[in-house]
Amino acid sequence: MSEVTSKRRSGAGYSIPAAAAEVGASYKTFLAAVDRGHVRVVEFGGLRRVPAAEVARLKALFSGAGEAA
Repeated sequence: MSEVTSKRRSGAGYSIPAAAAEVGASYKTFLAAVDRGHVRVVEFGGLRRVPAAEVARLKALFSGAGEAA
């Protein structure tokens, strides 16, 4: 288990670095996608969290599961 994903709190969603690692993208690329609105985030109290459902959507998209047969 990587150091970034081990800091994930159950039920709180993913931090941006943890979500990037889970999806397999660099932090910088993932942050740019968040800033452009390509990745859904929840903002609360100055924190941005990526919901687990959004991470699952991105993993499916990048694994090829989202391609038409």
